[in-house]
Amino acid sequence: MPPREEVLYQLATGLEYIHKRGMVHRDIKPENVLIWVNPEKEEEVLMKWADFGLSKRVNERGSFSTSGVQGTDNWLAPELLKILIQEDELMDGTEGTSSRQRGTVKSDVYAEGLVFEIQPTHVHDLIVKMLSSVPDKRITSSEVVEFLTEYRTQAGYGILFEGVWGTTRLPVAIKRMQSIHVLGQKQEESWLGLNHDNVVKLFHAENDSKFRYYALELCQASLNQIFLKDGDPQKYRGPKPQTEEALYQLAMGLEYIHEKKLIHCDLKPKNVLLWTGNSSTVMKWTNFGSSKEIDAKGTCPINEIKGGLDWLAPEILKALENEENQSENLAQLLWECCTFKSDVFAEGLVFGFLLLGGLHPYGSVSRNIQTNINQDKPASMSTKIPTSPIGELTLKMLAYKQENRLTASEIVEEFGDIRVTNYLTVKHQEDFVEIVRYFVEKKNNLNAKNAYGENALLKLIVQYPKDDLIDIVKLFIDNEIDINCKNKYGTNILNYLCEYYSHENLIDIIQLLIEQKIEINCSHDYGYNALPVLCRNYNHENLQDIIELLIENGIEVHCNPSNDGNALQILCKVYKKENLMDIVGILSKGDKRKENPQKVNRSQQPL
Repeated sequence: MPPREEVLYQLATGLEYIHKRGMVHRDIKPENVLIWVNPEKEEEVLMKWADFGLSKRVNERGSFSTSGVQGTDNWLAPELLKILIQEDELMDGTEGTSSRQRGTVKSDVYAEGLVFEIQPTHVHDLIVKMLSSVPDKRITSSEVVEFLTEYRTQAGYGILFEGVWGTTRLPVAIKRMQSIHVLGQKQEESWLGLNHDNVVKLFHAENDSKFRYYALELCQASLNQIFLKDGDPQKYRGPKPQTEEALYQLAMGLEYIHEKKLIHCDLKPKNVLLWTGNSSTVMKWTNFGSSKEIDAKGTCPINEIKGGLDWLAPEILKALENEENQSENLAQLLWECCTFKSDVFAEGLVFGFLLLGGLHPYGSVSRNIQTNINQDKPASMSTKIPTSPIGELTLKMLAYKQENRLTASEIVEEFGDIRVTNYLTVKHQEDFVEIVRYFVEKKNNLNAKNAYGENALLKLIVQYPKDDLIDIVKLFIDNEIDINCKNKYGTNILNYLCEYYSHENLIDIIQLLIEQKIEINCSHDYGYNALPVLCRNYNHENLQDIIELLIENGIEVHCNPSNDGNALQILCKVYKKENLMDIVGILSKGDKRKENPQKVNRSQQPL
């Protein structure tokens, strides 16, 4: 079934349509409400008015002539009951009027109000207006639709206006809410105290005699609007961040919320808003109407669930589905299971929704989604998301048992690792030093490793072609990167530099690494160190100075790989510069130094 407010809205729009077609139904009652389910898409459920056997045409004033009242007595408007009583009196011969009576479409509205009254009382004000005993004071079917539209806005039970706030005239969204839907005092105070780039800011709240008004940071759309069908007028077509950046921003926002000792309790795509400005787009969590402060045990007091069931953690669904748990018992269960980790699971669902292009990670039909969550079957995640670090992180967030889920801070930490490693693929080289400095300042883990065992520095050297690499290396060293990190084949940064870096300032970078105690004889699994790699790949005349520097600092000269030969053999095969003989002499000395470890003066001539 659709949400209760959606049921009322569908019925209201249906009756409005009937009246706009110049008709009055005359037999509005629950038995004449049918439920249609799309056989091809079971989550699509529509409420439909049926049985038009008593319907009549109305004039331009919305009235019709009636020679007798028909319909079901218990669902008639008072003006029709009055006519019915008069007809009974005439038949009995008692005093009564025989003048011709006229009915109006307002009689249908009254009957619809009776149908609505079987719903919860949160639409009480609307029903009172529909059930006015005086037809002229009763609202129209169109006014019913207008009233219910407030319940369907993306910001929840309220209607939004645009305004400005403060002396700076900051653009804001003004959310007007009826008194029965306002935030609780604690929720309001908590939201007013939040101040983070990835949380919608609540600037102010006040009320008049009818409504409470909230001044909120003005955003352009909600996350779910990105994935609406192309023909939908509500579809968002504006700028949006890359998926990885969007998820990272949401992770930062939830970490902040939890640091403030709050559990959001209603994380879902509709509660993610997009703010655009200053050539950027920012993702922000909103709607703290269900949020709770945690107790000393890290749980929160809660006795009901207001969020959508499709976006709840399994421990909460399990407590809700147990029909034996009533009142205090259910409240106790919810209290015990609503923790920070429940938010993490819901955030994982939002991550999956974004990664899957607007699909729920646990299926497409609501009742199946909740069953799949309870049974730990992420139906869409396992088949439609390519294997990736972000996909793997999302699955960790969706761990069935709370104790196996990451915390919000651990998610941010892992995300930082992914971002550093991925970004250093380096597709954009301009101002790259500043880009790296940005990540460093964000306290990302520079020593995170990819599947090949490479940290950010090793990955950088493979991809980065510019001669300012030394500035980045210095930046990494200053921020305590592990310069002796080895990939899964045993190769360290010295090997990487000698294989991939071809600029003449290579000697300066090697000198810097030596000062940092680089393991100079680190060898690949195949047995060679950096020296043969250098001789095979480096073609500048200062190769001689680099080789001398490495030998002086103890590199093994006669390192002999099984396939290419040692550094001397490789050099003679590939090096064509005029100083070849000088380098050969240096390598020969290096061989003899191995046999007689007496220091050799660099100024000595080759033998």
